[in-house]
Amino acid sequence: MSISEIESITGANRNTIKKKLAELVRDNHLSRQGQGKGTRYIR
Repeated sequence: MSISEIESITGANRNTIKKKLAELVRDNHLSRQGQGKGTRYIR
């Protein structure tokens, strides 16, 4: 799932989403694939 997909579903602020996703990746709850606009987050 991408940041823009999460943003459109939740209506949350983009920066808030980015911070939370970074925490989840750091804590190994999610995996980040790709770079830039092609970045996706998976379980």
